Amino acid sequence: MRIEGPFRRSRLAAGAIVTLAVAGCGSTSSPQTIKVTTAATRPARTAAGAPTRVTRAQFIAAADAICAAGRVQLAPLKSRLDALGSGQTLAEAAKTAPPLIGQAIAIEQASLAKLRALPEPAGDTATIGEWLEAVEEAIGGASNYSRALGEQDLNGAQSARETLAAASTREHGQSERYGLKCQEPE
Repeated sequence: MRIEGPFRRSRLAAGAIVTLAVAGCGSTSSPQTIKVTTAATRPARTAAGAPTRVTRAQFIAAADAICAAGRVQLAPLKSRLDALGSGQTLAEAAKTAPPLIGQAIAIEQASLAKLRALPEPAGDTATIGEWLEAVEEAIGGASNYSRALGEQDLNGAQSARETLAAASTREHGQSERYGLKCQEPE
């Protein structure tokens, strides 16, 4: 069976690339960011190890740095997904794409944990929590997409892509409204 209709080469690659976007600070068109932190991006902690309160600008700077570092990790996966050949059978795609998507999901989950560990500005906990909840929902959509693709379940994959797209749109809007600047131009 050749990939046709919604799973032609361009749509399969696009779906997989969108999958890589699930945890992020948004982008200018379709989100494609994954976050990873470094010690330099973590806000200061008290002597007892408790997080210090940070300003909104400090939080944004730390989250944006996480996003930028994540793009570096994402680049090889994105390149490999972009290279998925036209005319690939569903069985071939079911073997090729899910492991790459799985690697991205692992990066995203680790990044989400690091974002959750960032000290939050006073009064912004609910807003940040809603954003991170959308990121988590998108990660779940990516996982469901990968699973359905691996099972060659076209309807399940399409449904998961729609869920993922909705969650990604929500998280992008929330990150943009909050002021995160980790935007990746297309």
